[in-house]
Amino acid sequence: VEEAGDYFIWARVRIPAGVAPTDANSFDIAVNDQEAEIWDLFEGEEAEMAGSWRWELVSARCGAGGSNVRHNCDPYIVQLDAGVNRIVIGGREPSTQLDSLIITNDATFEP
Repeated sequence: VEEAGDYFIWARVRIPAGVAPTDANSFDIAVNDQEAEIWDLFEGEEAEMAGSWRWELVSARCGAGGSNVRHNCDPYIVQLDAGVNRIVIGGREPSTQLDSLIITNDATFEP
């Protein structure tokens, strides 16, 4: 990124139709050297969202008290340094799908 600061991550994601939502509802996400957080898609509304690609502002459980239906980091705001940063997204269930990412420091942006 060109300048250091707080950034938001938008992701185009999908839970395939016909797959049990709990078999396709989350990723791990880690930024730079931070510990990975659990990012649950659609926070408890997986059944209603299944079958089509949707843009989602990334959020995460972020520690104790967070769950698949209530994220403590909503949205998941990441602090990036100017220059090269590393964002690692790991699969947790084999059917969860990720197509694209948008990283922005504009809090009002929506794809």
